Amino acid sequence: MKQHADFFFDDLKVFLVEDTLFKVPIKELVNESEYFNSMFEDGTPALDAEKGEEGATIDHPIVIGDESAEAFALMMRWIYRRHTTKDFTTGEWVICLRVAHKFGIPLLSQVAQDALRNKTLDPVEKVRFCFEYDLDLAWATDAVTSICYSWNQLPLLPETDTFPLKFRLQCLKIREALLKIRNVPRSFSAVCWCDGCGSWLSPSSRTSENANGLLKERERCIGNGCQNPTALYMMPPYERKESVTESVLLMFAAKPTMSV
Repeated sequence: MKQHADFFFDDLKVFLVEDTLFKVPIKELVNESEYFNSMFEDGTPALDAEKGEEGATIDHPIVIGDESAEAFALMMRWIYRRHTTKDFTTGEWVICLRVAHKFGIPLLSQVAQDALRNKTLDPVEKVRFCFEYDLDLAWATDAVTSICYSWNQLPLLPETDTFPLKFRLQCLKIREALLKIRNVPRSFSAVCWCDGCGSWLSPSSRTSENANGLLKERERCIGNGCQNPTALYMMPPYERKESVTESVLLMFAAKPTMSV
């Protein structure tokens, strides 16, 4: 007799999360998770002289602290029964974002981001996810836009006080630009604001609304003697809120991380 290469599981381990036991093969965990890959990189968890190998029996499980059994079960479903995750709710995908970050599962993080991309999330919460779970701010462009348009909260929504200072300053700059162009005629395709020299440039053409146009406007700013043309960005007329998405992307394109 011989063992089947794929379907003979001898690597089952027992985990205790809150008051719930999980017994699963570790191969998939190690392949998907940086956390568990590190845990089992030496081949086995710690040995106890009396209880034996940790995780070998239900009497001596591997304890996963500071985690809920519900969240751990969602992660297990994604790893071992991925086809059943199609019915995950918005709240469950949010939990997946968190556990993906905690246990180092990049693919789960990306899948959760894709699933949540068009879901209705609180703007402040969505941006907070970016900072807490190391996500690209481009994923939350709509949320940043919404925060910048919160005119009734000055200087910004109080919930953003915990965000990095550089990020809040950038949002304030966007808002300042938006306030300055509230009366720009709708016939204007876009206007260009330069933080480097604090001046406005009217667009040379409709191509100014995209990245190539931005480069052209930057060249014009340099020609006017600007010493910091990298701070140049495009803003659409105030009434065209949907166009701010592109402006936010352009502003943060060169700033993938916004640490203090």
